[in-house]
Amino acid sequence: MKLRLLKIGGVLFYNLVKEIDLIFIVESKSHQKNTSMNREELILTYTDFSDEQLIEAYRNPNDYSEEAKAALAIVIQKRGGIDCLLEKEQQQYVLAVETERIKQQVRRLNTSNTDLDFLSKMIVSQLLDEHQTRTIIQQTVEEINQNREDRQIKPRTIIGGMLGAVIAGIAGGIPWGLQIMWSGRIFVIFLVGLILLCYGIIRLFTRQSYKNTAVFVLTAIAVVIALFIGQLMFEIFGRQ
Repeated sequence: MKLRLLKIGGVLFYNLVKEIDLIFIVESKSHQKNTSMNREELILTYTDFSDEQLIEAYRNPNDYSEEAKAALAIVIQKRGGIDCLLEKEQQQYVLAVETERIKQQVRRLNTSNTDLDFLSKMIVSQLLDEHQTRTIIQQTVEEINQNREDRQIKPRTIIGGMLGAVIAGIAGGIPWGLQIMWSGRIFVIFLVGLILLCYGIIRLFTRQSYKNTAVFVLTAIAVVIALFIGQLMFEIFGRQ
């Protein structure tokens, strides 16, 4: 059994090495192709760049050849020039800051009984129109309500979570015990997978996330159950 597993592992490792070598070869050929592109081809390539990508390229000229920089300059000029792009970037930054300011105000003023119309009257913006401001307020309120709902502990959370913890403990404990029996070792990556499996099953039963205290605790309990089952299997059946 051990010899067969070693052979299988060797074959998998060999195939993995071949795949990695193939990726490096493809990447190398792709790089050589890009560096040999003429100006017209480079212009076509950079035309597909977003404004943010063009600005990033402009700010890092050392990463580009002289031919590439000339092509970038042509594309940037077609977009209105670097000053125009930088002005757009600044406007986007200002709007992003204003959006975050509105969201923060909503979080401060919003309660479970707060009316959307009340928030729309209390929060105004000099940069965004009324419709844009109200949309941001509405989306933020929905996010707050969803987060509040997610954190709330309900009968479904306890009952569904306990059932999910038992199922997750069994579903995770069996493969955990098998990997200990076959390898005689504990792999951290398997432990991470076990935790994610337990959390996923409990979330499926509760429809709530790790932000909920009960879900977090029940996930930890499920992991302990799985570890106990795995250790029990190893003690009963031993190393295989």
